Amino acid sequence: MSENCRALDHEAAKDEDYVEGDYWSEPVGVDTPVLYFVDLEESIIYMEFVEGKVIKDLILEVNGEWSCEENKVQLAEKIGVAIARMHAVDVIHGDLTTSNLLLRNSNKSLVVIDFGLSYVSSLPEDKAVDLYVLERAFLSTHPNSEDMFTAILKAYEVNYKAAKGVLTKLADGAVREVWSDKFGVTRPHM
Repeated sequence: MSENCRALDHEAAKDEDYVEGDYWSEPVGVDTPVLYFVDLEESIIYMEFVEGKVIKDLILEVNGEWSCEENKVQLAEKIGVAIARMHAVDVIHGDLTTSNLLLRNSNKSLVVIDFGLSYVSSLPEDKAVDLYVLERAFLSTHPNSEDMFTAILKAYEVNYKAAKGVLTKLADGAVREVWSDKFGVTRPHM
């Protein structure tokens, strides 16, 4: 299997709730890898290999292009806008981390990858869990990045008309319980 392909869970491909970015992303303005072909018999997805850098690595670069605060805010805005657009069409990513976000080399577009845990839901709680997962990723992987995460939430709020309900759920702490219930993990309240 080449690096342009990834294995596909055969049952997930048949599931009508299975969400792969290429089916919905272009009409709503979210950049995802292009899906070329799905081979159900062999359980293989043929998709674009994105030439770019992982956001996690860009943020961790000490003296890189994205280490200055102005560029971090621009990056945060790109992330917030992409999440807002996904949530506007009720797509829940399920694994929003800085490892699942890329910056495309050719045009500096933010690319969202790895929709293996994604699903469709209009519930504000599910959208808040998406943001909570990203917040946890920032706290664990990018210490002292609170300002950047705040900028993500601001861009999200500006670009998603139903953001207030989602952000209320995120702030009230109930989302931790939803997250714990979904993944069977007990997390301390913070």
